[in-house]
Amino acid sequence: LTHSVRSGLVSLIDTSPNYGDNESEKLVGSVVAELDHDKEHPHVRICSKFGFIEGSSLKLHEETPFPDASKFTETCFHSIHPEFMRHQLEGSLGRLGRIDLYLLHNPEHFLMSEIHPGTDPLASEESNRLVQIARSRLLERIKATFVSLEEEVKKGK
Repeated sequence: LTHSVRSGLVSLIDTSPNYGDNESEKLVGSVVAELDHDKEHPHVRICSKFGFIEGSSLKLHEETPFPDASKFTETCFHSIHPEFMRHQLEGSLGRLGRIDLYLLHNPEHFLMSEIHPGTDPLASEESNRLVQIARSRLLERIKATFVSLEEEVKKGK
């Protein structure tokens, strides 16, 4: 990875706390720390994301549930709540040192938990109304998370 960045082959590294239960971010962070001190290499952008609750985050969630978490599988939940975003952001910044691009990972999973499988929004007015309510709630959640993320940026994160 270090060689690929130094040679200009890599200009963006996309990672996540869920890749190897934080191990990917730790590896990328160690490479970035080394490269950020070397002014002769091309600058590499770091991208991470949040949303999935797995691995060590799942253990924390089992002890003290994160707000608005949707169950995806027995070993995977999903949340875009500002509290979970801040938790993930702090952890990722600690492992990576910096983040240039931060993504909201698969926010549509909220819809999957709100809309029953096989629901056709065109099947009836009631189905359409329920789907529209779920979409509105998703947009409200996304907006609240982006507002909170902007507050973190203003704090220098």
